[in-house]
Amino acid sequence: MPLGGGGATRWNDRRVIGYQCAAPDPDGILRTLDLTKPAYDPSRNAFDGWSACNLRLSRDRIRMKV
Repeated sequence: MPLGGGGATRWNDRRVIGYQCAAPDPDGILRTLDLTKPAYDPSRNAFDGWSACNLRLSRDRIRMKV
């Protein structure tokens, strides 16, 4: 019964997801963004893992990986 396994890791640096609003117009509505004040998404790490097992069924006529 052969076994297998593996994994991976990913890293994403922080990135700009938008900009903060500038001062509102005289009527109180925000219509512009302040491009000197970006809003950032935090950096992220992700880890994945997997394992597998090869099976043979019905006197080696059927092969299956789980």
